[in-house]
Amino acid sequence: MKNKHIGSSFDDFLKEEEIYEEVTDRAIKKSNSLPTRTRDESPKHHTNKNG
Repeated sequence: MKNKHIGSSFDDFLKEEEIYEEVTDRAIKKSNSLPTRTRDESPKHHTNKNG
């Protein structure tokens, strides 16, 4: 039993299943709804003062 999707890209798979547009649209909407962090909000790196 040979899998026709082995070696193909995920985008190719989505296109073959005719769901590429729907999946990418949902991914873009999800990405756009996530909060963004500015440089000032990024985690701070602290050094160990005991070592």
